Amino acid sequence: MSSRSGFEELHPDGYSAATPKERLDHLGWLASQSDDPEARQAYEIVYGHLLALDQERVKQEIEATWLQAVIDQSEAENNELLRRNVAREIDNYHLEYEGTHDSLTGIYNRAGFFQAVKARYGRLAPNQAAVLFLMDLDSFKTVNDLHGHAAGDKLLKDVAEDLDQVSESSVMARWGGDELVSLHIIDGTELRDQSFEETASRLRQILTDTAQATIKDNRLLARVKGVGISVGQSGIYIGSFLPADIDKMLLEADKSMYVTKDNNKRASYVRHRH
Repeated sequence: MSSRSGFEELHPDGYSAATPKERLDHLGWLASQSDDPEARQAYEIVYGHLLALDQERVKQEIEATWLQAVIDQSEAENNELLRRNVAREIDNYHLEYEGTHDSLTGIYNRAGFFQAVKARYGRLAPNQAAVLFLMDLDSFKTVNDLHGHAAGDKLLKDVAEDLDQVSESSVMARWGGDELVSLHIIDGTELRDQSFEETASRLRQILTDTAQATIKDNRLLARVKGVGISVGQSGIYIGSFLPADIDKMLLEADKSMYVTKDNNKRASYVRHRH
């Protein structure tokens, strides 16, 4: 068995300087060097789980202790240790994932949202801005009452999945019930002729249009009056956002969302009256 993968040349100081992706790739190399097919299969399983969850999973820190043990023992072709450690990590990832993600939609729950925001955006650069959107599905209870909770669950899941694809620089979570929250980071170097305010307004419209398109594609909802989405927006925090500001941003977005919801109700009443 070859004892080197090129990892040592890139990171002579060991795992402390390596990215999680590099650590995973090195684990894959170790498993591929094994004569034991079960060891190779174990790696494929854990790596597959990581990629299936989301890219944030790959970015998260992986404990160096067990990986270093795999390296040390792989020199002696201790395949049992490799299998045991990989199996343990699969269990760890499942537990962590369940604690930070919503079981229905697959996006973050509240705990995962705060954890992800803190990990990604501990502090903004002077030319960056943060804006938070709070979203609530209109007439969601009516969908459940008329078509059952399975239909409501599918609607919420489809909308969440599509909204989560709107921007790579956002963190989205299910806040509870039919409420979703999304924090977006706006990079001032990419604004061109737009201001932060104009960009935030455009993002708000994109979120609204995306959700409305998803709802429109659901033929089951064609006869349900008032189904839509209300999107509220927080203030825009330019260069001064901290994770501790989230509570204040939520209050701002909540007030904005209920203004939108009232406007949507009036517009729906006018449409169905004529």
